[in-house]
Amino acid sequence: MNMHDFADRQKFAETLAVKAGQLALEMRNNLAPAEAKSAIDFCTEADRAVEQLVRAEIASAYGEPVLGEEYGQDAGADAFDRLCITRAGAQPGFGQVGANGMVIEQQQILTTQNLAVLVKGAGLDDRLRDQYGRMAMAGFEWICARHQMKIHDWHACVRMTRNTAYAWRQVLFFLSMMPQAEQAATIATMDAHFRAQSRAFRDRFEPVIRGLHVAAGGQRLPQHDAGPQGARVFRGWFNTRHWLLDGMH
Repeated sequence: MNMHDFADRQKFAETLAVKAGQLALEMRNNLAPAEAKSAIDFCTEADRAVEQLVRAEIASAYGEPVLGEEYGQDAGADAFDRLCITRAGAQPGFGQVGANGMVIEQQQILTTQNLAVLVKGAGLDDRLRDQYGRMAMAGFEWICARHQMKIHDWHACVRMTRNTAYAWRQVLFFLSMMPQAEQAATIATMDAHFRAQSRAFRDRFEPVIRGLHVAAGGQRLPQHDAGPQGARVFRGWFNTRHWLLDGMH
């Protein structure tokens, strides 16, 4: 894809995002109660309508298959789709919201949710080079704070876990952009902040911190199971109860 194609797709995505947002807002005041899709997720008619709109617009503009949370995967999956499905260890499909989300999350992991494109393609690396440590630390502090909020609603706990997993991937991206010595110093600062948090949170989040140290040491972690000393990859989407929610709800 050349820069002209990229600019066209960016404009298309921005226009579609506004259109989808307007549809969601229009439907907001007339929605029935949220539907429990499963024990771990919920849905409204606006969710379905917005996804149908996005699918239709992409198909009309580019004729490309879509993988969405509500309706799963269109026919015609490419090699990247298949890679994401393999890494997720789940088969997407209509009504399989947990599995669909797991596959989409793998796409976000592999593409850094386009952070790499923005930083490198837009020439931001020089401007941000002295800020990566601060940005990583700010993201980590936010994650720690969110996980220690008193949240009594189950759905809100699930949503918080997904949002903090997204933020964790941003933290990892910022760390990956740093020279090794600066990266090690930032991780040490993160460790110190982590040790100052509540015991309950530390007990739950310790596998993620161990996973960070394993990855920083150059080792790979399994996507789904615990690795060395219980180290884990922090993913937000599961088709069963998330291990991080144990003790929260």
